Amino acid sequence: MIIRVVAVSILVGVATLGLPQQAAGQASLFTEGQGSRRGPIPAWDTAWVFVGDDAHLASATQLLPDAQGGVFFIDQLLLEVHHLDPQGRLDWTWGREGSGPGEIRALRAMALDGNGNVVLVDYGNRRIVTLSPEGRLLREVPLAIDAGYVSGVAVLESGDYVVATERAVPWVLVDQTGRRVQEVDTPQAMAELSFLQRTGLTSKWKQDRWVFGFQFGNGWFTFREGEVELASPYVEHTEFPPRDATRLPLDETVPSAASLSVRDDTLTVLFAGSGRGQLHWLDHYDLQTGEYLNSWFLPQPAKYAVVGTGGNVFMVTYDLIPTVMALRPRPRSSRGEANRP
Repeated sequence: MIIRVVAVSILVGVATLGLPQQAAGQASLFTEGQGSRRGPIPAWDTAWVFVGDDAHLASATQLLPDAQGGVFFIDQLLLEVHHLDPQGRLDWTWGREGSGPGEIRALRAMALDGNGNVVLVDYGNRRIVTLSPEGRLLREVPLAIDAGYVSGVAVLESGDYVVATERAVPWVLVDQTGRRVQEVDTPQAMAELSFLQRTGLTSKWKQDRWVFGFQFGNGWFTFREGEVELASPYVEHTEFPPRDATRLPLDETVPSAASLSVRDDTLTVLFAGSGRGQLHWLDHYDLQTGEYLNSWFLPQPAKYAVVGTGGNVFMVTYDLIPTVMALRPRPRSSRGEANRP
């Protein structure tokens, strides 16, 4: 079920989202997925592989493709931002630990602005950092809100930032000076969810529209600036964690979205799930309608996976050391259900 949202309530006790008033009574949302996965499922060619080592790469998160076919990512352990060129070669590295100019204390959130600049939220130093596409520090702006842990950021066409926080109000619009513009209108009663229940991923869509997807629950939303537009479930249903859950890992909870990315009007979600298909499925959704489109199956499990230009997929895998790689899809002619292997 897909709903154009006027007001959405969250029935925390049964981990269900629903519209409170409809002619036929109370309707529920996100109690089931959108159905079975379907193809065509592509075969893959490996375009390149970038392997880090203890001296140069300790972790790799928050993959962010650029318009030229390269990719940015964060090393959260070494507090660095890296850029790989379209051939997978290390182009530049920026960042070091500290509180002075050009230094970072805590980093997870990264986005691109309309000029291709890299925007970071250093929530340890409570500031917004902007880098040029070439890795040059452009500016640092104090973040004038008590955001606590910042899990995501999106840069709107207006120049405002959507900052995803751990507070009771999950998202705050912040202007280019770092000051609060407004708190985002969340689905009704979402503030009653615990921090882990409302944990999710945030990404820019287009103009002043953006997307949020749950990491431990079924569903995603589109927003226009500070207002909800649309709510839609994932193709595969997962339950929210218990309200009294306070830390990870959640032994009895199946995670949903491991990463998400937006390309044109398509949302791609790396579905975490469980079993043999865990962290293999890339599920595609129409952001205009909320409808599930199709799925791709990755050749190996990924911690992060996003779609870049030309349908290329950038992904992070971990064996002994973190590895970033790019895949090119070779579409097959087969159609129909994309059954889990």
